[in-house]
Amino acid sequence: MMTLNKATKEPEIQFIEGIKGSYYRVQIRLKGCPHLSKNFDSFEEAKKWKRKTVAALQSGLPYETTEMRRLTVGDLIDRFIQDDLKKLRNHRTIIGHLQWWKNEIG
Repeated sequence: MMTLNKATKEPEIQFIEGIKGSYYRVQIRLKGCPHLSKNFDSFEEAKKWKRKTVAALQSGLPYETTEMRRLTVGDLIDRFIQDDLKKLRNHRTIIGHLQWWKNEIG
C-alpha cells in the first residue's frame, strides 16, 4: 500500500510512503519542456534539485536527465571525436591522447 502526496510546502514535491520505505518525488512539468521526475531520500535534496532544474529549463541551460547519467567518459570522447575534433588543427595528435583516456577510464 502506498500513500501519496502528504503535505509538503513545495507544489511539485510529494512525500510517498511505500512498503520499502518513504521518499520524496519531484515531478516537473513546464510547457514546452519534457516531463522530469526524480526520487530523493530527503526533502532538502528534492527541493535543491527542483530549483536547479527549473532554473536550467527556464534559461535554456543543460539539465540532468536519465540519459546524461548513463553517459560514460568513452561516450563523450566518441561524441567529441565525431563532432568537433576535425575542426582542430592538431586533431591527429589529440586523437591518440583521447583514445588512451578512453581505454584507461572510458
